Amino acid sequence: EKIHFVGSIDDLSTVLPAADLAVVPLQDGGGTRMKILDYFAAGVPVISTAKGIEGIPVKHGEEALIINDFDDICDGIENLLSDKEAAGKLSEAAARFVDSLSWDSIVRRYLPLLQ
Repeated sequence: EKIHFVGSIDDLSTVLPAADLAVVPLQDGGGTRMKILDYFAAGVPVISTAKGIEGIPVKHGEEALIINDFDDICDGIENLLSDKEAAGKLSEAAARFVDSLSWDSIVRRYLPLLQ
C-alpha cells in the first residue's frame, strides 16, 4: 500500500522529491544508467545491483548500496527505510558526487587551464 507505481512520466523531477529511495535491480543490459544520476541529484538514496549502476564510479556504502542478491536488496530497503540517518548520508555523498559532473563544476576545473 505504500508503494506507488507511477508509470511513464514526462518530467521525472516532478515525482522524485516524493521518493524515499530508488531501487535499480537490473541483471542484464548495457550502457550507463543515467537515471541514477537523476536520483542522486534529487537526493534520493539508491540501492542497485552492480549491473544496474555499471559505468558510474561510486562505492558500495558511500554513495549507494550496491547489492546483487535479491534477499539482501530487500534487507537494504528495510534498513534504509528505517535508518533515515544512513539514508541521508548516502544521498548527501551521492549529491556531492553528481555535483562534480555538472557543467558549472567542470568549467570551474577547466577554466584555469584555459587562462
